[in-house]
Amino acid sequence: MKKIRRVLLLFIIVAYASMIFACKGNVEEKEGKTSIEELVTSHTDVEATESETTSGDKESEKESQSKEEITTVVDTKNQETSASKEEVTTSKKEDSTTNKETTTKKQQQTTTKKQQQTTTKKQQQQTTTKKQQQTTTKQQQQTTTKKQEANKEEATTEAIFSGNSATTGNTRGGAITVTEFTESDTAKAKAKAIVGQIVKSSMSDYECVKAIHDYLIKNVNYDVKSIENGSIDENNHPSHTAEGALCNNLAVCDGYAKAFELMCAEAGIYAYMMYGEGINEDGTKESHAWNVVKVNGEWYQVDCTWDDPIIGGEVVTDGTNIIYMYFLLTDNEMYTDHIVDNEYSKNKQECTSTLFTGLARTLTMDAQMKYSGCTVCDVDSFYIMNKNYTSKSQYNYSIAITVAESQKIDDKKWQDAIVDGVRVSGYNGGFTYGYYAIRVSKYMIYDIYVTKTQ
Repeated sequence: MKKIRRVLLLFIIVAYASMIFACKGNVEEKEGKTSIEELVTSHTDVEATESETTSGDKESEKESQSKEEITTVVDTKNQETSASKEEVTTSKKEDSTTNKETTTKKQQQTTTKKQQQTTTKKQQQQTTTKKQQQTTTKQQQQTTTKKQEANKEEATTEAIFSGNSATTGNTRGGAITVTEFTESDTAKAKAKAIVGQIVKSSMSDYECVKAIHDYLIKNVNYDVKSIENGSIDENNHPSHTAEGALCNNLAVCDGYAKAFELMCAEAGIYAYMMYGEGINEDGTKESHAWNVVKVNGEWYQVDCTWDDPIIGGEVVTDGTNIIYMYFLLTDNEMYTDHIVDNEYSKNKQECTSTLFTGLARTLTMDAQMKYSGCTVCDVDSFYIMNKNYTSKSQYNYSIAITVAESQKIDDKKWQDAIVDGVRVSGYNGGFTYGYYAIRVSKYMIYDIYVTKTQ
């Protein structure tokens, strides 16, 4: 029986050892194997009492179970620790990878942002440069356009003065019958005779109209006396007619206008009367009449009455007061101080052509500085030029000065300058001096004359 127990015990021990070896896996051979010698109890020990053997067996069994549990727990903990370490390592790797990805992403974002900023800055610089180039180009174009316009105006003026040209060609036919008003045969005959003398078939429309305009201003005087004595209000007063202007050399505004239309009709040029009001320099209004005239297919405004101004309250009869401030204007230019009456102006025309814009000023300056003349910049230069002219015995001359500077002229200094100049010229006799003053745009033009009395 004891042998059987020993065999069983030995079998149990071997089975126990096998179980431990299977649980520990790859543990070192020293730890994983238990030699038979260590497991088999000595013969003396085995021969202990049954109770002791049983107790020892139980304790051994408990001890084996405890070792197995401990081993299992240790292995489990080892596995968990290993797994935890692996997880931690993996987590660290993932964190490291995430950090790297984040860093890379931030670097990419920073790079992209820098690239965008650089691109935006370049685009802004390009846009600024482009705008500057466009501004410069625009300014150059505007300058070029202004120069071209100035050259065009000069070229136009030259073409106008040169006679027949493409822009001022002769479009006239035969004489035109006037239907706006009734004129005497005497007036018609006079108009025909005058036109035959001053208008040539080779003249352009412009030259023809200018010749008629100039003739009326040089030969017709404004009838101030009839206005002052009130006789001008009588019906059929001569100064209201073309006959009064052409035959009596006296007229008021509608007499000038009728004479102009009649002479233009005789020359084959269409012209009509305009009725309304004129606005004086002091802002007062008065009944007025003027004309529209067709030049080379375009309509223009003309006021012969106001181009024949009264100087210093006196009528000038030699034509030296002629101006062109109301010659071939547009509606916009004329209507700054003219108000048209549409009811009475039956043949009103739209005058929009700017072909002659600027010419009125040029012609006026030329006319007023016809003897000799200059333009000065200030009042001191004005005195100096008066002395210079008279010291050379030049007693008829013209000086243009801006309106603002003209208001600073001292009559005593002006007279002293003229007297000093006359004495320097060697003349010691008596003399008088006078002048006409005409405002042309922003200038005042003084036509000055010195008359010897001895």
